[in-house]
Amino acid sequence: MRYILLLLLFCGSVRAQTSLPGWGPAFPQNEVASIYITIDPDSLDALLSNEFLGGREFPASFVFHSTGLNDTVGLIGFRARGNTSLGANKKSFQVSFNAFSSGGQWNELEKLNLVGSHNDPSMIRAKLCWDAIREAGFPGSRSSFINLYINNENRGVYTNNEHIDEEFAKKYYDNFGDGNLYKCLYPATLQYNGPNGSDYKAFSGDNRIYDLQINEWADDYSDLAEFITTLNQTPINDLACELDKIFNTDQYLHYAALDVLTGNWDNYIYNKNNFYLYHNQQTGLIEYLPYDLDNTLGIDWVGQNWTTRNIYNWAPSAEERPLFKRLMQVPEYRDRYSFLIRHYSATVLLPSHVSSRAQSYITMLTPAASLDPYRSLDYGFSMDDFTNSLDEAAGGHVEQGIVTYLEQRIENALSQADESNGTPSIFGSWLDSDFPFVNNGSIYLSVENADSFEVQWRHSTDGTNWSAALPMSDDGTGEDEIENDGIYSADLQFTGADPFVFYQFNISESGNIIRTYPCAPKTLFLTKAAPGLFINELMSDNESVIDDEENKYEDWIELWNGGNAAISLKGKFLTDDPGNPNKWPLPNVNISAGGFRFFWADSDEEDGQFHCNFSLSANGEELRLYQQEQGTLRLVDNITFPALNADNSWGRGADGSPDWINFSGSTPDASNSTSGVTSPDTGELLVYPNPTNGIVYFNRRVKLAHVYDITGRNITNATNCYSVNLEELGPGAYLLSLDGNFRKVIVKK
Repeated sequence: MRYILLLLLFCGSVRAQTSLPGWGPAFPQNEVASIYITIDPDSLDALLSNEFLGGREFPASFVFHSTGLNDTVGLIGFRARGNTSLGANKKSFQVSFNAFSSGGQWNELEKLNLVGSHNDPSMIRAKLCWDAIREAGFPGSRSSFINLYINNENRGVYTNNEHIDEEFAKKYYDNFGDGNLYKCLYPATLQYNGPNGSDYKAFSGDNRIYDLQINEWADDYSDLAEFITTLNQTPINDLACELDKIFNTDQYLHYAALDVLTGNWDNYIYNKNNFYLYHNQQTGLIEYLPYDLDNTLGIDWVGQNWTTRNIYNWAPSAEERPLFKRLMQVPEYRDRYSFLIRHYSATVLLPSHVSSRAQSYITMLTPAASLDPYRSLDYGFSMDDFTNSLDEAAGGHVEQGIVTYLEQRIENALSQADESNGTPSIFGSWLDSDFPFVNNGSIYLSVENADSFEVQWRHSTDGTNWSAALPMSDDGTGEDEIENDGIYSADLQFTGADPFVFYQFNISESGNIIRTYPCAPKTLFLTKAAPGLFINELMSDNESVIDDEENKYEDWIELWNGGNAAISLKGKFLTDDPGNPNKWPLPNVNISAGGFRFFWADSDEEDGQFHCNFSLSANGEELRLYQQEQGTLRLVDNITFPALNADNSWGRGADGSPDWINFSGSTPDASNSTSGVTSPDTGELLVYPNPTNGIVYFNRRVKLAHVYDITGRNITNATNCYSVNLEELGPGAYLLSLDGNFRKVIVKK
């Protein structure tokens, strides 16, 4: 079985680095859907009052209507949102599906942002910018147009925007959504304030400038401090190497080029405002993400000409903006940014392309816009201002039409952009091989402008003594599928028993190396890791053996620590897809020496941290366990299991044994050996005394407790308890399920 392991060096080139989710039924693209909010009139008055603007969420009901979806949510939270827009007549709002219901969602969304676009006569500028980001292949909020009704009053045309939160992070970045997410607000300069997380907890008004949105309870800003310290304190000559280790620099350069071309000045570069930073748990990199894209495409409030402003000096000259200014001092970053300015000028932001899309939106919105009673209340925009917004200014802060602005901006940007110096630009590399390595496979490198250069790779077992440079080709032969597509490939051939090799790439001209990539060698593992951690047992068709906290019988997986010390599961991954080795990050918990850890394979992470985001096939498939090591993923253990009968498990004949057998009597979260029952001690949930003659106690309240005998029969249950009475049970081994945590208990008489 083959897979592609993406090594995220310079992510993406002009291709998407992430498989973006589809629009889905919540964001129809070819119609104006309707959202109906019903709220107590007194609550609505309070919500719109100065006392509660942008604050308290009020209970309301929600109805969504489109040609593809008619749906109702009986209880939501509803509030006004925004900053300066809070004072507008046409206010923006937020719908929260989890305000009064923990974990509440609608179409896999916890919140929706309903943006009034009161300062934009076209009401489409932000949507066009989000479209450009997604068309470029990078994470950006899904958006669509809706008519908003509150208590049956038509509030006009709104943009329905996907909210940026843990659900967004899960979809777009790491499948888990539990990395630190910082909402960065004015004045978020990213300048150096000190080496510690506490140095970045300053407030502006009622909010922190870098406001932690996920893991607020931990209040740990150490990753942000590390990023800002590296960005500011690293010498310029070393910045490209050091910053790429902790930040997705290439993706940021895409956003920077798109921001400058669309005239998004209320952003990081110019106004130190309106962006997020997310700590991607799969790659370990900090990711940049823009938001609030309404002040774009010819709108100005600060007296600048955004069509002519220099693309390299876009930030205020006297102010700190290290993420943009320092990157422009690094030749390879400046070259990459210059290329992206040229690339997006000719593709997603080509004026004729944007004009066609914009005109289709104007046509689609015209009936609803003509009936929008709030559209003209703030700035007096007429229907002519709306209809002619592609080519004409509306006066005041709307200095140019959308397409007119874009034509002038691109003409000036191209005249300002550095010409390509002909030096190749490297976008990223990846491997395609059987794993563990079995003496064959391929290696790939994506390069621009390499036609007249030699592209090579080399490897080393110690990082000092390197092989001769080996040629890579882009001629469409062998593993190279398409000729002259800028993706170079070579076959991998290794012999010997080395556990891993280091590798790098060279770009050479007439035998002289002009660039080595990446600056720090990467690692290719040729063997499995041997940490003492095993996939020990699994069940792919659980009909009646053991149920979870929701009383559902789900697939399950058991890991066993065969070592002499506790093993942390942080940085380890389970997957049923060899092409996606970091599919499910394991929770940050320990397995004690000789202990077990039990996971539900039910594709239902909402049920808790021990529930995987995949299930097992009853027809059989492969299961793999990986760990992060030396900047990449290394295989720890894998098993291909056959089709299993209902309630049969597939496990090692003895814990850690290479021999796998079919168990008709499974042993979830316990030793596979028939010589005795091992009780894990994770340090998280204590069960005592054990062994017991009667009552067992817990060190915290348990919402749901099940007691099973050794055959898997459910004997008794308890809820909201600190103990379970086992006095009536006969002597022997029993299994406790305590909020999904499993413990073995021995009853003695």
